[in-house]
Amino acid sequence: MTPDPRPSLAGGQPDVTPMLGVLAAASDWQSFCEVLDRSIATWLPSTRLDIYAIDSDGLTSRRYTSEDAPPLQLASAEIMLRDQLPLQGYGAMLVKPLVGAGRQSGWLVLARKRGSVSSAERAIAEALAPLIALWLRYDQTVAQLAHSRECEALLEQRLQSTQSLRLRATLAAGAAHDIGNLFTTVLGYAQILQQDLPADFQDDLRMISRAAEDGRELLRRLQVDERVPIARATLETSVAQIVRDVAKLTRPLWERQADVRVQTLLDGAPMVRMPAEELREVLVNLLMNAIAAVTEAGTITIYGRAVGDRAMISVTDTGQGIARENHSAIFQPLMTTRVDGSGLGLSVSRALVESNGGTLIVESEPGQGATFTIALPLAV
Repeated sequence: MTPDPRPSLAGGQPDVTPMLGVLAAASDWQSFCEVLDRSIATWLPSTRLDIYAIDSDGLTSRRYTSEDAPPLQLASAEIMLRDQLPLQGYGAMLVKPLVGAGRQSGWLVLARKRGSVSSAERAIAEALAPLIALWLRYDQTVAQLAHSRECEALLEQRLQSTQSLRLRATLAAGAAHDIGNLFTTVLGYAQILQQDLPADFQDDLRMISRAAEDGRELLRRLQVDERVPIARATLETSVAQIVRDVAKLTRPLWERQADVRVQTLLDGAPMVRMPAEELREVLVNLLMNAIAAVTEAGTITIYGRAVGDRAMISVTDTGQGIARENHSAIFQPLMTTRVDGSGLGLSVSRALVESNGGTLIVESEPGQGATFTIALPLAV
């Protein structure tokens, strides 16, 4: 049998035990407020009851009101309550701190437009305050627990993602090691062939060996521990030689397109202090992009020249061009305008050039082809 929540008088003071029992039996804060809402007219007739809570950030918000009242503009101080309620026509007020488990959780406010707050209403407020304080603490604890569980789930998700990335990195390191062994095998067979094949094939074999050596060096760069400083190469690299190498290395790609022509225009022989394999890697990336851009008949030109204290190397194609709004984006990792592109070549190329004190820029308009220009400090 549900206890009667209406307070009875005992010695002139209300017996609040039944109503506290009903409130204490509520399943959650919402149920608590529903019970309070149904019973408030009986317990505190003609009296408005508000409950304010202090959140974990020290801000105050109203959690319950027995009337359809506009929200109060509150700070966290009791004086603000005393200033605001009279503006809404309430002449009598009782503000009771809600203290539970040794900490203030908010305020209980009783207010009347007529008459004063009676001693019976004060006794009810005194009885309600500890229970409401504990409910606020409980409700805040439940919210904090839910937030903690969300954070825990997010951390668990990130941990799984990290473990997946770590596994992929381990597999990639193993693959890089195995690919390095394959390059070594290719180099070994190329050296054997160089001893037996006629002179007409020697130049092609040298290109095969150079490509394998560059591939092995690229893999070595991937496997270097980032915590160990890498000694930069100090040998001077000939721009003219690298441009000629790149044209030969990529010849199988552009020669099979009968209407595509690659030409080199070299003005002098500028020398730069960029490792040869890195400069070759950058130019191969640029030339392969140019080959992909020239979908019909066209020309790709590689320029090499010295301008002041810089070596300028440009790769110009007569392809489809690049929209101006994509000029910056194409240098971002995994960003590509090609269906079959990986979005890595240009970002890696710019990083390599900049690590050697240079710049890599693009000039292009749709339908007008594209020019990628490398500027590197001259070797002095």
